[in-house]
Amino acid sequence: PGAYAPGSYSVYDKSEVWAEDVDLMYEEAIRERWAPATDIDWKALEAQPDDIERAVCQVCTIFAQHGLTESKLLAQWEEKIAYGFHDMKNFVATQIFDSGRKVEVLRKRALSNGGGLGQAGLGTLYRAWFGALKFTELAVAIDVVYKSYEVVLFEKLAEILPLAVDRDIFARLAVDSHRHLEYGKRHLKYYVQHHPNAREYLNHFFNRAEAALANELEYSTQESEPIAVLLGGGVENIQQGKAKLREIREAQLRAYVAILDEAGVDRLASINRGLFIQAGAPA
Repeated sequence: PGAYAPGSYSVYDKSEVWAEDVDLMYEEAIRERWAPATDIDWKALEAQPDDIERAVCQVCTIFAQHGLTESKLLAQWEEKIAYGFHDMKNFVATQIFDSGRKVEVLRKRALSNGGGLGQAGLGTLYRAWFGALKFTELAVAIDVVYKSYEVVLFEKLAEILPLAVDRDIFARLAVDSHRHLEYGKRHLKYYVQHHPNAREYLNHFFNRAEAALANELEYSTQESEPIAVLLGGGVENIQQGKAKLREIREAQLRAYVAILDEAGVDRLASINRGLFIQAGAPA
């Protein structure tokens, strides 16, 4: 009685969590934080064609769902990481906050211009997230595999969406996601250099994460179809939009391969075939 009871820590190995300059990344996250209630010009929202508005709202619904799941799982792991990794835990806390902010801004956008929330996504993406038995496995699934794809898409939406408010929202989200991706890349590099079984373990981590993402991209029409509508400029041009979506999938795959290369992971020959098919490679 009266003795100090430490937290429920189970992660003590530095190679499982660390990334170079993670303290500076935390400070960057704090400097670049923003608030949907005050930094987005909601009054500037304008009426737009119903198919475009509904497509925007559907995309917002999907990525709010992803953000909610992301924040939930990162928060579960946060308490398991030993307090000695203070800087890293601080950074993860900013990503949890960023994910919550993504949920806030996308839900508010979906409910602010007449469209409303859409359908939930398929959710097979989360199999690799919920099934992660190590923090590095979760970081690979979210901050490397998934974020490689999210950043490219958000940057594209920030370019092509008709309304300035929407472009602003996705530009801000892209900056946040790029920071998460940078942590994933740096942690992956540190893990490869310092964990004795890195190559063996990473093969399993990537196999699970890539398979889950490939399945989501192929079968979640709740995500792919509204994106195609937006890329095509309307429902009547959805076939052109699907062709442009294929180009984005190729850009996403290239970005993913580049991240692996920067982290010192040679995986090109082992990447899930479904990701290549999404990028236009023959089945």
